[in-house]
Amino acid sequence: MTLWDGLETNTDDSTSNRILIIGATNRVQDLDAAILRRMPTRYYIQLPNINQRIKIFELILKDEQLHKDVNLKKLAQETIDYTGSDINEICRQAAMQRIVELCRENKNKDNMVTSKLRSITQADFLEALRKIRENHEQYQTFDELMLG
Repeated sequence: MTLWDGLETNTDDSTSNRILIIGATNRVQDLDAAILRRMPTRYYIQLPNINQRIKIFELILKDEQLHKDVNLKKLAQETIDYTGSDINEICRQAAMQRIVELCRENKNKDNMVTSKLRSITQADFLEALRKIRENHEQYQTFDELMLG
């Protein structure tokens, strides 16, 4: 970041002295004053609506084996005020639940049987959502921080 202050361009060629720096974050509360000074313009991108959240779940989970009890619409309804990144983390956590279970079951065995990896269930998603929600509620919204 200290190099930003010393950026130089070729003043002889007006077409080569255009520098555009774009940054994006879901955690604006973690940005320090130096970054905010150097990037004074902010654009708020709305959080995904329910249909967009369903599509995000579908995209992330397209190659995963889901149990028949998984209800993506219900999960999308449970994830109001969540970003695509948050939803990705929920999916990751849910997928890891079954791996953790498999490791516990095979803890004392010499050869772990990975073919027994079960499909991801609604319960896995709800547990992942509970874990993510605990972290999610600790942070203020963008509106409170930047526009409030």
